[in-house]
Amino acid sequence: MADPVKITVTETGPLSVKGPITLVDQDGNQYDLGARKRVALCRCGGSTTKPFCDGTHSRIGFQAAERAVAEADAHSHVEHTHHEGDTLERDDEPARRTRRDG
Repeated sequence: MADPVKITVTETGPLSVKGPITLVDQDGNQYDLGARKRVALCRCGGSTTKPFCDGTHSRIGFQAAERAVAEADAHSHVEHTHHEGDTLERDDEPARRTRRDG
């Protein structure tokens, strides 16, 4: 069995993708990854070899604020009210739209 794919968000750089992947463009054309077991995908937007990282993030001072958060922090128990009594409830399940009675 092949190792699972692991995607690591680097602090101020690319997405590091390790494992067996197929990478396709918006038209469905497959990129030739050869025998690479790891690829770095640009997330700064400045790479001249998109979707691959070329190190531009270092030259332009790319800064990202993304961090994984504890599951307890990821799911707030806040109810947001919208017009006409519609609510968007958030709990341990994905957000879903519901209609208030009354």
